[in-house]
Amino acid sequence: MIKGIYSFACHGKDTNQTSELAKNIQLLKAENIVFGVNGRRGKILDIPTLSLAAGRIIFVLGNNGAGKSSLLSFLAGRQYLPGASIWVKGRLLPPLSEKLMPGYRGIELIRQEPDLNPHFLVEEELERHLRIFDPGTTERKKKQFIKMFQLRSLLRQKTGSISGGERRRLALACAMVGEPELILLDEPFSDLDQPGRNLLAKLLLELAAEGIAFMIVSHHGGDAHWLADEIWTLDSGRIIERLRRLEVGFVPSKFRTASLLGMKNIFSTKDFPEIEKTGFRRIAFPENTVCPFMEGMQDLGDFQLIRKRQDNGILNLMWKGKTGILFSSAIETEVILEGATKRLGIKHQDILFLK
Repeated sequence: MIKGIYSFACHGKDTNQTSELAKNIQLLKAENIVFGVNGRRGKILDIPTLSLAAGRIIFVLGNNGAGKSSLLSFLAGRQYLPGASIWVKGRLLPPLSEKLMPGYRGIELIRQEPDLNPHFLVEEELERHLRIFDPGTTERKKKQFIKMFQLRSLLRQKTGSISGGERRRLALACAMVGEPELILLDEPFSDLDQPGRNLLAKLLLELAAEGIAFMIVSHHGGDAHWLADEIWTLDSGRIIERLRRLEVGFVPSKFRTASLLGMKNIFSTKDFPEIEKTGFRRIAFPENTVCPFMEGMQDLGDFQLIRKRQDNGILNLMWKGKTGILFSSAIETEVILEGATKRLGIKHQDILFLK
């Protein structure tokens, strides 16, 4: 639990009560986020408005060059955009052109390669931030940060010699020293092994539960499935889709979102002319909704099983047919041999139509 750490930011108030009151209240609003460069076709960013609430985890998904890092730089007060505005808790922030130092108090940016002194020991880097933001730091508070962010085994190593995931964890600890209300993360899960991903996910969920908002940009949506409260799809500088987490997860209506979320079964509607809908170019469906064809289903056609794998009682299958590769998964109830051919189907209500 982070109560012992984050309570320093609450100045003695009951942390649970404070976080519940703060969570989901609008924290930040920005307007007219327009940015382009001479000689480049189209805008790097073209977002009329966006807002996010306290305690929410927002994933901004987009391919390379979509404008993700530029968006974070603007929100962090590192990039000036003429005509753009940012409000935090209803207060208009001064434009970057009027500030002596870049950045905004209460908003922290952690880049994919964090801004740490590579010649400092991990302990020295943490202590440096503690001295800057809290000159009266106690040894007890320092130990709390070390314990929560699991830094003990790293303390006597230089920040330049530890792994990328460990540097991001240290950077998150250093950011928390400044008692931020919003943390911006650029590709935080890239190159992490599974234990590292699990640890970072745990930290983000605990901090969000205390009212801290996160905006995470990534080109891979696997982690967003579990962590995000909202998913925004950024394409060529524009937010083309905003999804809120439902009881069943995230249900995209755009091809770009579906592909970034890692949906495997995406086909052209031309492959299934009997279910074509005006305005929709593709259909998609989850692996666990594919099954042997029965009357009343959408007929997907005959597919040959080319690969199979069983994970924790779940059978994952890869099929090849006229429309391409198809994936299915189910609890194993029968022996299916590679090379076998089956007619597959899906219930009509499980089909997603994508623009």
